[in-house]
Amino acid sequence: MNDFIEWETLDLGNKTGGQIKIKCPNCIDSRSNKRDKSLSVNISKGMALCHYCDVKSIRQSEEKKEIEVEYKLPPQNWKNYTKLSENVVKWFEEKRNISQSTLIDCKITEETYFQPAKNKNVNNIVFNYFELDELVNKKYRSSDKKFTQSAGTKNIFYGINDIIAQDEVWLVEGEIDKLAMYEIGIKNCISVPNGANDNDDVWKNSKTYLDDVKTFIIAVDCDTKGNELSDKISQRLGKWRCKKVTFKNKDANETLSKADQFWRTV
Repeated sequence: MNDFIEWETLDLGNKTGGQIKIKCPNCIDSRSNKRDKSLSVNISKGMALCHYCDVKSIRQSEEKKEIEVEYKLPPQNWKNYTKLSENVVKWFEEKRNISQSTLIDCKITEETYFQPAKNKNVNNIVFNYFELDELVNKKYRSSDKKFTQSAGTKNIFYGINDIIAQDEVWLVEGEIDKLAMYEIGIKNCISVPNGANDNDDVWKNSKTYLDDVKTFIIAVDCDTKGNELSDKISQRLGKWRCKKVTFKNKDANETLSKADQFWRTV
């Protein structure tokens, strides 16, 4: 089944606003005896989420489409590889406590790519940035923690699809921290794309997905830069709808890796 369906295919009747429930066109055919209306549609926000198959839909505004034209797209050659190399899988499992199922769900791949810091092609873990069904950016991480990304692409939060139509959103400081949250069952989580750097275009490009969230839980690194980033995030989002998590270790993944109590305070 699909992860996303076109907004125009939804049977909204004569409704032009508010929130309704309708039969989900994505999973109704696979459940011949399914009669209940499992697709929750917020017409005012332009977002929908099915509580059976997790399919999502979002209404694209003309303004948003115009913004997207300004960005390059990386080659659309992503594939759902279910067989990463043994070294990559072992590294995630043994060093980071992240399972193969999380790697597959979060669309992690590996690829030989040029790392400017090393001035050569090397094997990289690839974090694929999706917005709906479109691959908008690829971030590459080498084994010795060198990073690069596709040039000229759209700057957006990592994992943005996981927060569509969610009232509560977690914010972390790195892609691997996002994977750690997913591993413990917190899927409604996004990561800033550039560590502790706070970039205006990230917020501008992600505005559609953030405006109507009721609660943000800030779970960035527990260090000086992380504290500064936390303050900037709460100022951008509004302190009245932000909570903060303090990890027992530096960040979400380090806490998961040490099999510790996951967080200390909220």
